[in-house]
Amino acid sequence: MPIKKSSEIGRETDSRFTKSKSTQKLTNIAERFDDSTDNDNPFDDALQYVNKKIDECIDVVNANDTKTGTTLNERSRIAANHAKVGITTSQASAISTNSNKTGITDAQAGHITANNDKVTNSNQSKADINALDITEVGTISSGVWQGTTIKTAYIGDDQVTEDKLADTLLAEIDANTGKNTNVVGNLGVVANGTSLTITTANGSNIAIPAATTSAWGIMTDDLVSAIAANTAKDTNSNQSKADINALDITEVGTISSGVWQGTTIKTAYIGDDQVTEDKLANTLLAEIDANTAKVGTTSTERSRIAANHAKVGTETTLSTTEGLTLRATVTESRGTYTLRFTMVTADGRTTKTADITMS
Repeated sequence: MPIKKSSEIGRETDSRFTKSKSTQKLTNIAERFDDSTDNDNPFDDALQYVNKKIDECIDVVNANDTKTGTTLNERSRIAANHAKVGITTSQASAISTNSNKTGITDAQAGHITANNDKVTNSNQSKADINALDITEVGTISSGVWQGTTIKTAYIGDDQVTEDKLADTLLAEIDANTGKNTNVVGNLGVVANGTSLTITTANGSNIAIPAATTSAWGIMTDDLVSAIAANTAKDTNSNQSKADINALDITEVGTISSGVWQGTTIKTAYIGDDQVTEDKLANTLLAEIDANTAKVGTTSTERSRIAANHAKVGTETTLSTTEGLTLRATVTESRGTYTLRFTMVTADGRTTKTADITMS
């Protein structure tokens, strides 16, 4: 049954409200709850506010009261569900997170099935794996490397530490570390006319001499000037015949063609055994041929000639007359004897000679 509002007291059937249904009381109640006129009692404002809020509650209760209730079967189900254990806050959050996830497509599901059907490497032998010619692997944590030597390009920068170096290299490094260098502090340079001195803070200076034609050294300003001057010179590529002649060249290479029209070539510049028969003049060849036709001496004659040729002539000093000395000399050549008389002054000058030839 719906609940009655204060304005509906006259229709109340409950005996508890009988005293409030008299005409006077109904008038008093209506006047107290009437907010359309000014109240002479300040407490009426509060009563009117509370009356309105109670009317709102009555409207809500009456509205729910008119609703259709649950059946016995529904109430049983509600009781059964009420007895169930609910999910926790963490589970509810996980469900919400999973609900927001994107599921897999049919194609992805097909790929998963195909991968499940593949044969893994768990049953493969070492030979099978080697045959795959693998070019990439993960981090190898154990084992012994017995492949080719590792090239420099595959050694990381700053990865070769001291313990990776051979003992011989470490010994050399230690030896070099222990050496005392000659340079302490900043270097300086002092140049003079003949050398360049590199100075150091500890006084261990080094003097490098200027370069010469026979020794290495420092390039001086004079050498630089000479190089610049030679660089500025004209080469012979544009020189005329007259220019070249004016150079008075004393050495040339092998001349393969041309006509010699200079001075006659001296004997000293003719090589030994270089004048062959075809180089001789015809007149000389004729004389050689004529001499070749002559009858030569016998071996006996040649022996006598050699013996006579080896003889030494005699020189005899005769008496001195009028301050002059007469000397007689005998010489022999090829069987012919020559007697020579020579007049010599006191100071050794020859004044007169006379020869007598005998054969």
